[in-house]
Amino acid sequence: MTGYLLFQVESLRYAIELEQVQRIEDVTMLTPSVGKDKACAGMMRLDERILDVYSFRAMIGKENYVEKVKTMFEELKHQHQEWIEALDEAVGCGCAFTKTIDPHACHLGRWIDTFSTNSEVVGELKRELNRHHQDLHKSAVGVLELRKHDVERAKQAVAHQVHGYYTQTISYLDQMAQHTHQVALDSQRLLIMKAEQGGLFGLIVDLIDGIIQVPEERIIRNSALLREGRYIKIIGALEHEKRLLSVIETITIPKGKA
Repeated sequence: MTGYLLFQVESLRYAIELEQVQRIEDVTMLTPSVGKDKACAGMMRLDERILDVYSFRAMIGKENYVEKVKTMFEELKHQHQEWIEALDEAVGCGCAFTKTIDPHACHLGRWIDTFSTNSEVVGELKRELNRHHQDLHKSAVGVLELRKHDVERAKQAVAHQVHGYYTQTISYLDQMAQHTHQVALDSQRLLIMKAEQGGLFGLIVDLIDGIIQVPEERIIRNSALLREGRYIKIIGALEHEKRLLSVIETITIPKGKA
């Protein structure tokens, strides 16, 4: 049996032998580096050593996570603008309201429920965002019930109450967006990896999916799955929980600039 660490970057899932990973850390602010490979995200101090830290996203050609977070906040604002417009229409014309009234079911609610931070400032913003976001979704329940027997009062409730919760929710989303770099750091994980040539390096990934023990014969190996790029050598695939993961044999850190 061989131990594998499972991780993902966006929808792509990977497995790498556990013995190559020394430990898992939170991502902290990095010191910018000069003259390093383009995939190098910066440097950090660990146990009295200075380590180069690399971005797995950069290695596979994905956008910087900070840009992903910026896009996410814009999408969350747009989704809730559509939500409030749909509620206005439903109350005004008596048509069905097809958006969710569950604050944990929408994209923002799921993100709030899973996101954690080491920053006191971002943590307080998250708590306030969560409070107003829950009030927003839950307020639709009363308004839609009121609409059944008093449309005018329902319209007033939307205009004066629900729109207030909406305004506060968007305001706190905008304030969270001012801390995009911190949110990006808190959303990722840092693997402390053993380098082929000795020593250690850091590798930033999006999510850790867990650790599994599998027999070697479960690795699917064929020429179609074999891929070797500048940084990563894929030797096969592994099926786990009905998903196919790319199995990484090695991660190579080139010296100097790309």
